[in-house]
Amino acid sequence: MRFHKILRIFFLLFCFALLSNCSKQTKATKTYHNLTGRYNAFYNAQVRLDESFAMLDKQHQDNFNQLLEMYPYAASKSADAVKQPLDEALTKCARNIILHRIGNWTDNSYLLMGKAEFLLKEYEKSANSFKYITDQYHPDNLKKEEKKQTAKKKKKRKKKKRRKRKKRPKKKKTKKKSNTPNEEEDVEETEEKYGLSHRPVRHEALIWLAKSYIEMDMFDEAGFHLRQLENDVATPEFLQSEMAAVNAYLFIKQENYQEAIGPLSLAVELTKKKTVKTRYVYILAQLYQELGNTTAALDNYRLTLRLKPTYEMEFNALINIFKAGSSVNPNKTIKTELALNRMLKDSKNEEFKDRIYFSIAQHRLENNDLPGCIEALELSLLNGNDNMQRAESCLLLADLHYKEERYIKAFNYYDSTLMVLDKQDERYEEVVVHKNQLTGLAKNLAIIADKDSMLVVSSWSRKKQEAWAIANMEAEAALISPTNTSFRGTPGKDRKIDPEAKVNLPGGNSPLPNRGARNTNGGITLNQSAIQNSKFELYSPTLIKRGQKEFEKRWSDRIWAENWRRTNASSEDDSVDELLSAAATPKTQKEINAYLQKRGVPSNEAEKIKLENDLTEALYNVAYHYFEDLGKINKPKPYIMRLYNQFDSSSYTVEALFLGYSMNYAKNEMVQANYYKNIILSKYPDSNIAKLLRNPDFLKGEQERYLAINALYDQTYDLIKKGQSNEALKNVKSLKEKFGANYEMKARFALLEAMCMGALKGEKEYIRALKIVITSFPDTDEEKQAKLMLTYLSGKDPNKEIKPIDISSNVTKVPYVNKMETKHIVLLVFKNRRTKVNQFRGTISDFNSKHFPNDRLNISTILIDGKLPSVTIRSFTSGKKAMEYVTFLKNDPTFLGGLSNYDLYAISQQNYNIALSTQNFRSYPNFFNENYK
Repeated sequence: MRFHKILRIFFLLFCFALLSNCSKQTKATKTYHNLTGRYNAFYNAQVRLDESFAMLDKQHQDNFNQLLEMYPYAASKSADAVKQPLDEALTKCARNIILHRIGNWTDNSYLLMGKAEFLLKEYEKSANSFKYITDQYHPDNLKKEEKKQTAKKKKKRKKKKRRKRKKRPKKKKTKKKSNTPNEEEDVEETEEKYGLSHRPVRHEALIWLAKSYIEMDMFDEAGFHLRQLENDVATPEFLQSEMAAVNAYLFIKQENYQEAIGPLSLAVELTKKKTVKTRYVYILAQLYQELGNTTAALDNYRLTLRLKPTYEMEFNALINIFKAGSSVNPNKTIKTELALNRMLKDSKNEEFKDRIYFSIAQHRLENNDLPGCIEALELSLLNGNDNMQRAESCLLLADLHYKEERYIKAFNYYDSTLMVLDKQDERYEEVVVHKNQLTGLAKNLAIIADKDSMLVVSSWSRKKQEAWAIANMEAEAALISPTNTSFRGTPGKDRKIDPEAKVNLPGGNSPLPNRGARNTNGGITLNQSAIQNSKFELYSPTLIKRGQKEFEKRWSDRIWAENWRRTNASSEDDSVDELLSAAATPKTQKEINAYLQKRGVPSNEAEKIKLENDLTEALYNVAYHYFEDLGKINKPKPYIMRLYNQFDSSSYTVEALFLGYSMNYAKNEMVQANYYKNIILSKYPDSNIAKLLRNPDFLKGEQERYLAINALYDQTYDLIKKGQSNEALKNVKSLKEKFGANYEMKARFALLEAMCMGALKGEKEYIRALKIVITSFPDTDEEKQAKLMLTYLSGKDPNKEIKPIDISSNVTKVPYVNKMETKHIVLLVFKNRRTKVNQFRGTISDFNSKHFPNDRLNISTILIDGKLPSVTIRSFTSGKKAMEYVTFLKNDPTFLGGLSNYDLYAISQQNYNIALSTQNFRSYPNFFNENYK
């Protein structure tokens, strides 16, 4: 027993000695660091990263109407769901690097950090992490580092030998030849390099570096690193499939589909994981289909089916096989639609009815059946809740109606598309353009329809108006009543939609139903995919189908409805009507009057005149938007002629006639142009437009007047710059006398007048004049400029202390703004212009990893004012956070090894942009000292 105790004590002493010297790189300490680094922080970080990959893959929803994403985790819209586990992974990796740097798992930790930053969509940071690995762990750099370490060890051994010689008695030197003069050194060099089955990650980091560059659209840099991998004979074989896939991804992102075929085919051949291989095959089929190689597309779609994909992918592969088959063999056109209709009847395709109808619509469009195509698209919208598919159906409907010049329907469908289309979709901006192009037209057409209706109602007797009001009030109450079933939808009955019935203006859109949303009855609509994934027995498709057959055998094919045992199915609607009529309460005279007023029914002559004015303005605007926004010259004619025939005394009538003349003249349609011209000359001879048409010099006189006003503006502005504010103010005061009360550029001259008042009368008058500009000329560039002068010149709230501008000064004041709650950057500016700042990047990065591991701070270098070498550390959520960081650096004597030849500043992103654009950073230190200390 005594021997065992002694042995235990010796073992504990050995462990203590080992751990106390673990910072030294010996074989024992390296084994310790490899073991603890691999199976502690690194392992846990890898688990968090794998969870994040799986979560992002699950979060992404494939759009099979477009080319599938090769990497769902990269295509995911947001990384918020995985922020917490990835932050934990980053913290653990940073801790592993700091505590076990001499181990062999440091490069793996950097790789995990880069992947985590990639998943967080911080591609610049991830690229820096992967670049660090590829540079730091390059074989040439490793050899240099090994030589340095070997040289250090040689020096240590020589020192030890000298100390031993001094202690030992001197002996006669004898030369002894040996074939291994540095036997100890050779042993050290042949020490196991990686230990614990470690594999270098440099080649994998190159692949991820290329991925990061692709996500940043830096395609040349990505291609360069991928070529490096291809030419490197040391690239591991297991990375060949991923390298080929990233090569294909690079070409796909550049929409060079022909070049993507080769590497993607190689990736399919080399990939072993079934789910990944199936996705690659499906994408390959899509690429062939896009390039018009239908035979190859069919082969790959069939291969997709043989690989047993998910049902959604199998379903879409089948649809594409039907569509591609009809294009290869025109005789199969009818069979294709029959096959799609059979798919509609299959109960397991209930969730995908919208997709099937969309495929039928595409098939009919290819066969020039436009009415059938539109019908199928409307059915697609009525039979699905998938927002991706709704976006595709709405967009195709909008484009078809736009092409057929049914602009109101086109506007409605473009508007609906924007409600469900992903903002990251490359078509989003184009849809916005189309919607904006049609907004003015749709808005004014809606006004015309509404005003015409109210004019008709105003012509009725009072009794008839009250009856109309009561009927409408009850109808509106029914639409919002909780017992209303109009939105529920009844399986077995076709519903029709009429987009012309209402113009969906901005802010007044009706929401589209979402998957899994609560219906109008207060019940929950179950997600079909959730039902399929459920383990609940009654959700089993087999049991459901068996139950349906038994039901049909006993009760025949009945329509789904409440109280279905009753003989008259329509009695359901009758019961709803009974409920509504029972709920309807008698309307008081006050309520009826309020409703008529709300709807805009004129009750006296003044209100009728206002309604007609609004109507004439809308008629003119419709004609204007048809020409200006859509370039149509035939569409505006009915609206112009209605103005002339019905409202000939309106001020908009002569302008509409002149618009008709101008647009026909521009299109060289002289017959129609002269028609409008003759109406103007005969009906409105005293108007300015008639004068212009009779005398071309009239326009010349107007141009001369405009040029004179411009010349006076330039002269006044020059006087202000020279400090001659009295003379400039006289010019402004003379405008009314020279050009009348409504002269051009009135807002600009008001701004000049404010500048004169500021220079002559000081602070109060200057503020008052600027505020007059803001209130007198809203929604103008001059209003914006006046606001900027109030804020930027002082850097404070315009209602607080404001210093007047010194107009005569030629010194430009940089408008730094004190906004502490915005994003900030920390600037480390070196005083010596010859300082090589790149040497400090690694030191600062290690410092941040140690003290601020969760802040994910990014480091870059820049020349401030083109001459001051600087390091930017970004980003901080506020000025307070940035100053806490600055204070921490100043109080840490170990930062940069005690170097003091630099200055630290916190600067907002806005002020940083101002400093770079003006190249006047020298004025910022004073601003910093005044506002941040």
